[in-house]
Amino acid sequence: MVMKIPKDVSALFIIGLTLFIGFIIPITLVLGNQEISNPDILFRLNLFSTLLIIGSIGTGAVYFGRKLWKGDNKYGDSFGFFNIGEKVKFFKRFTATQLTLYSLIGFPILFLISRSLNVGGFTGSFVLPQQFSPGESLVFSSLLIPIAEEYMSIFVTGILVLALIFIAIRFKMSKDDFNTWYFGLIPILIGFFAIIWHGSAYPGSDVGLTIVFIFWWVKTIILLATGLILVAIIMHIGNNFFLDFGRLFSNNVVFGFTIGIILLLVLIASVVYKGRILGDKSRK
Repeated sequence: MVMKIPKDVSALFIIGLTLFIGFIIPITLVLGNQEISNPDILFRLNLFSTLLIIGSIGTGAVYFGRKLWKGDNKYGDSFGFFNIGEKVKFFKRFTATQLTLYSLIGFPILFLISRSLNVGGFTGSFVLPQQFSPGESLVFSSLLIPIAEEYMSIFVTGILVLALIFIAIRFKMSKDDFNTWYFGLIPILIGFFAIIWHGSAYPGSDVGLTIVFIFWWVKTIILLATGLILVAIIMHIGNNFFLDFGRLFSNNVVFGFTIGIILLLVLIASVVYKGRILGDKSRK
């Protein structure tokens, strides 16, 4: 018997889980190494923790506020947080667990190929000082930073979508026209926001900021299409993980570890979703 969890409870669970992974684990590492007084680490910890907490509260407010707003449902409730398949019906056949597992398989393959071609990472990250082990540094930069940035991004995305809904209602926009603006404008705006957010990481580098724009633009399209924030978080974590993994460990370790994890996840998906790898069509 499969346990049926109410959607709103699942949404709260996603927020709680990502807060634990993105906040509790990194801060525990810093406290455990007695580096809370290090000004460089403390600045980043305070900055990204604040972004994560404000972003998660704001995301929850937009999500539940939109559900409580019963005055209009023509344009849907989705802004990419937890409305799977609302805009692209193909994804409706998948559960959140399936999409998460497939993302854990697909994005590492993408970034592994990127690393083998020496493309490198698509956004910047932060390596902790030497008193932290390579693994601890990897956990910090791969969890706190991308999850905090994703919640900041999804909160802004939610506000932009709400603004678009108000405009659509005001001008009596058709649903198709709304979806065109939804997928055409929102990812571009988030891409420009990302350039501003990463201005200090790539001062004077037009190439670096262009790559940032493309990465966030593509990621936001994927986010809006699937309707699940965990997909975007995994994509962002994968980028930072492989960027720092390459700095901290040898290539043989990177490839061996990644291939082993991918094969394990493929085996799990094959066993758990046997016959339903492409989702459950009855969920459409």
